[in-house]
Amino acid sequence: MRNCFGVAMSQGTVDNILKDMSDKSLRAYDEIRNRVEQSRVVGADETGVKISGMFKTDIGADTFSQIQSIAQTAKKNNQNPFLAILAVANNH
Repeated sequence: MRNCFGVAMSQGTVDNILKDMSDKSLRAYDEIRNRVEQSRVVGADETGVKISGMFKTDIGADTFSQIQSIAQTAKKNNQNPFLAILAVANNH
């Protein structure tokens, strides 16, 4: 985290943020899955994603991608990425 955002964080804090974001994403994920399952036609992109053994689960990889997207959007808008992640995690 220090390299990306200039903020020191323990692995436990990062794990807690990832779990919190994952928990908050479940309802949206379930809704998307249900709509796809009920669709008559589904388009899929088979583009691969390389994960260098960093994540043990797909949920961890997905959550990291969400957090990375929030951080990059914040940077583009001259906002503090860490504060943007916290705001999303706290539903602000």
